[in-house]
Amino acid sequence: MAATQPVTLAGIPNSLLPPTIAGPIFAKATEQSTVMRLARRVPLSMTANTEIPVPLDVPTADWVSEGGKKPLSSGGIGVKTMSGKKVATLVAVSEEPTLGEIARRLDAVHQALREDIHEVGARLDTRVSLERYTIEQATRDDAVRALAERVRAIEDARDADARQADADRRTANDRRRADRRLVFTALVAPVLLLGLQTYLAARGVGG
Repeated sequence: MAATQPVTLAGIPNSLLPPTIAGPIFAKATEQSTVMRLARRVPLSMTANTEIPVPLDVPTADWVSEGGKKPLSSGGIGVKTMSGKKVATLVAVSEEPTLGEIARRLDAVHQALREDIHEVGARLDTRVSLERYTIEQATRDDAVRALAERVRAIEDARDADARQADADRRTANDRRRADRRLVFTALVAPVLLLGLQTYLAARGVGG
């Protein structure tokens, strides 16, 4: 068989063998392989031999009594020389897409379009029409205007109550002053007048 130029993973287009797909495949193969999970890994070189120690004899045991003589067994260790081997093959694949590939790509495009249309519809559902927005805005403006008028009416009523209370306070003060003058006129003035008459009478008698 004719030899061909070596092909590495780095030379394969990512569209044919994406690393995100190839990596998990090899990792899964390691997880599911009993030998690869249990066996001890020994790296082998492709250009040199690797010597690995291997047991030649397995020691055997036998039953003995308490304090009895223990049987003697033997064992040995040899060296196994191993070299790396590689198995490879090439499969020619046309770069032109097949009908199945075109169908899969069309299905992917259709699925993407359906998702985009669904997303656009969801966004449109969250929008409101200009007419509805205008009506809601007018309603909010009327509510704000009514609230402002109510607050203004409450403030006017409070100012009127304050003015009325001030007027009542001034009226009460005026009434108290008038009452004090009335008391003075009704009680103090006659006493003074009587005293003045008594004084004048006393001067007239003395004279």
